[in-house]
Amino acid sequence: MNRSTFRKIWGDLWTRKGRTLLVSVSIFIGVTGVVTLITAGDLLVKQLQEDIQEDELPMLEVYLRVPSSVGDIELQDQAYIDDLSAAFPDITAIEGQSSTSLDWKFADENRFREAYLFAYTNSFADKVLEPMRLVEGKYPQPGQQQFAIEQRMAEDFDLEVGDTIDVRMSGVAGFPTEQWTISAIVFHAYNDASDQALYADFADAPALTGIEGINSLTMRFTDYETAKTTREQVQTYVSANTPYGVVFALAEDPAQNSAIENTKQFRAILSALAIVAMLVSGFLVLNVISNLVTEQRRQIGVMKSLGATRSETFVIYGGIAVSYGVIGMIPGVLAGIPLGYQMAVIVGDFANTLIDSFAISPLAIVLGITLGLAVPVVSSIIPVFFGTRVSILDAMTDLGIGGNYRVGFVNRVVKSLPLPLNIKQSFNNLTQKKARLVLTTITLTLALTAFMGVSAVFVRLNEVLQDLLDQFEFQVIFQTTDAQDFDEVEALLFANVSGLEEIRPGSATGAALVGYVSPQTETNQVFVQGVVTDQDFEEGDFVEGRGWLDDPGRAGIVMSNEITKQIDKTVGDTVTLIIDSQPVELPIIGIINFPFPITMMPWQDLALLTGDTLGAPVANQYVTGIAVNDYTGTLPEGMVAAWGIDNSIAPIIEMIDGSFPVRDVPGVMVSAAFASNGNYALGDEIVISAGACLQPQAIMPAADMSTDTSAANTGTECVATLPIVGIFAMGQAPAGDASPAADPLTGAVSPGDEPADTSAAEALPSGDLPANEALDGAQASGEQPAETPAEAAQQLPDELVAFYWRDLAALQGIGLDGKPVPNAFYVLMQADDPDAREVDDMIEDINDTLGENGISADFTNMVEISDMAADSILSVGIILNLASLVMAAVGSIGLLTTLSIAVFERQKEIGVMRSVGAKSPTIIVQFLVEGVLVGILAWIIAAPLSVGLAWGLTNILPFGDFIEFAYPSMMFPLGLIGILIIATISSVWPSVSAARKTVSNILRYQ
Repeated sequence: MNRSTFRKIWGDLWTRKGRTLLVSVSIFIGVTGVVTLITAGDLLVKQLQEDIQEDELPMLEVYLRVPSSVGDIELQDQAYIDDLSAAFPDITAIEGQSSTSLDWKFADENRFREAYLFAYTNSFADKVLEPMRLVEGKYPQPGQQQFAIEQRMAEDFDLEVGDTIDVRMSGVAGFPTEQWTISAIVFHAYNDASDQALYADFADAPALTGIEGINSLTMRFTDYETAKTTREQVQTYVSANTPYGVVFALAEDPAQNSAIENTKQFRAILSALAIVAMLVSGFLVLNVISNLVTEQRRQIGVMKSLGATRSETFVIYGGIAVSYGVIGMIPGVLAGIPLGYQMAVIVGDFANTLIDSFAISPLAIVLGITLGLAVPVVSSIIPVFFGTRVSILDAMTDLGIGGNYRVGFVNRVVKSLPLPLNIKQSFNNLTQKKARLVLTTITLTLALTAFMGVSAVFVRLNEVLQDLLDQFEFQVIFQTTDAQDFDEVEALLFANVSGLEEIRPGSATGAALVGYVSPQTETNQVFVQGVVTDQDFEEGDFVEGRGWLDDPGRAGIVMSNEITKQIDKTVGDTVTLIIDSQPVELPIIGIINFPFPITMMPWQDLALLTGDTLGAPVANQYVTGIAVNDYTGTLPEGMVAAWGIDNSIAPIIEMIDGSFPVRDVPGVMVSAAFASNGNYALGDEIVISAGACLQPQAIMPAADMSTDTSAANTGTECVATLPIVGIFAMGQAPAGDASPAADPLTGAVSPGDEPADTSAAEALPSGDLPANEALDGAQASGEQPAETPAEAAQQLPDELVAFYWRDLAALQGIGLDGKPVPNAFYVLMQADDPDAREVDDMIEDINDTLGENGISADFTNMVEISDMAADSILSVGIILNLASLVMAAVGSIGLLTTLSIAVFERQKEIGVMRSVGAKSPTIIVQFLVEGVLVGILAWIIAAPLSVGLAWGLTNILPFGDFIEFAYPSMMFPLGLIGILIIATISSVWPSVSAARKTVSNILRYQ
């Protein structure tokens, strides 16, 4: 390569400065996009791989809940964990976790904020699975009112070690506000709620949240296959051997962590789009070099006549392409490095990672440099190769456009159309440069395909999100810590909180569906939602069947089509669900179009299956009132306390004579005080009235009472004659105890055997009071019920009749299931379209009202959830569209460059038009129409291609399995409008430039 070669390359670059600028800008945009997008994806994956260690990840997560019907018990979590480890020797590590909402605020604030409190059965320092990193300070100590705070939350609220915050103590009577100190700042890469995360010692959590126990178990096994095969056995064991019910269990291979794998997929998509954007630039270079070689055919002939070889000519035009690449590549790489870092920082919030120090991606830089140089060179090979083959004779006799002008079929068709002459000329000019038309169209087609396809996925995501949120028309969802009667909560809130439109009950849990295997989790787990059957559905909700539209009380289940397709079931078929280890067969009565594996059933039915009930009798804590014929004791109107027991109460019972009552065998056991007062002995029979028979009009005289002893166990009679099979004394609460105690039936405080105040007669239970409390009367008078059977026994009166608990329930006419209660309350506000702050204010009012009445709750702001989800999708859409916009920019520059070349080439044509009187608008329209026609042609080709791209992206993205592909029809007109705008903008400058040509300037051309 000699000096003349360099001068020739420099001369062409400088002489056509506009063209050089346009091509270099195109490469700059492509390289910037490559470096930016690949840097962002690469930094995210590297940071996640650094944060998330494979040997620290659990293989099985079991999510738990304590059913309401279990009653008040003392949970022994560490004992359950130890027993589980012993039962499954392949478990190498196991930990329990409690996570629930927590209300906190700064000292000078009036309104509480919501965060999530996490506590673990292992100490923070000994945490093996998903451990956190201590950034600053010391881990919280029990009883010291200390928190650890996640680093990202600390940064958001400018909190430091030693700062204090006020917290609402939801587990303390009256819900007082206490001041707690931040003792540590931690980084917890495994916590999805990192920007709202506080950590406390496990012993302190119940006082803070009002919730005892754990809500999940995380386990690691000797290998992942063992974890998968053992998953169902673990669920069954937990359900059978602990008070907890299993909501669902999820097994995940630590080697295929979903966070890392999803981010890798995201990086791959970004990289692919970035490289395609760079290839679009390559088509522009191909077009420009092809035009340049065609334009300089005579120069090539002259150089050959002077002795230039073909390889030297090749070097000249290849060198021009390389120069375009260098000019665009260098600033593109420099600009892409910081932009990629900033994008990684922003996207890191959604990927749950923290990039807090500047970093570069060597891979992105290498690819940026390589593509920035290689794409122009490779793109120039074909046009330069064919251009340098021209002979000296062909080059010297080239007549330009007139040399190969042909009047073909398309030209004849255009000529026959009733169009203005300049419009016809636009069509003819496009057909004369077919190669240029093809290259320009390909450039715009790629750009438009990417833009429409990516935008279609973005629009579809928004549609699915809105469909999901529309299923929840309510602004607030709250779950109470303890089971609450819906009617009572509803009345309480409407009486004390303004702005409420409606409150509905609900229930939800996880279940195993026999025969189903989720494509995402490889389990048979599905989500079961309890619904209000006469309110939650409308015409058009079902794609098959009618659900509860015709009969709200109809038994059955509604399923999403994602499930029914997988199990090959339809309306009328029967499916088997396993809820809390109980198999339940249900007919399918409706199918809905929903992107997630969800099933629906009446909330009352689901509550009974999950144990969310009130009023169900609990052995040894079941006390109610009965009447014994011809007996007069210390309680008003001859009433006697009846106690439902089983053999586990034996340690606190002192048997004087006889034995315990046995299930389904007629007989009762009476206290020594009852036997003495009524002059009863072992074997005597007593006539008992319970349940509905205690109503005044139902109490029969002794002579009319049934003597059929089988009535005690039929559940259809409320009067029975039963033998006394045992006489006992309370071992831990002997008769005559001098300490006063609340009478369980009247609520009066009476020492020993002294008669109760007769004014309390109205408080007597009538048999239909709630029976799951240890002391019905105590609850009625405002006393706290006993928490254990021993405590219940200490509060019982001396005169007792003890039944086997199931027989007492049958005699009283009480079902063993109890009254269903919701585990969630859905609140609809009166305000139209409230924002997240307004919903927060409503939550504050509801929380205060519940707190004043001793009810703690966990709240969800659905508007805030909606906003967060929309922001997440918007961020993903923006990033994906950034790549497509890069291609759109390159495409528009390509069209601009092509039309500029056309203007330069057709100066003689413009001069002829000017000489015959053509005005500037006529010339502008001609070139403008050429650009628009190319844009329309690109749209026709891009439309079907964008459908294929959208389908591919939907299936590649992490959420693709949850979304049924559908191409939004609105994208076709939007794509057309977009390309017309791009084509018009790209055509304006060349069109105006053509119109400004004067005849004198044109005559001096060449």
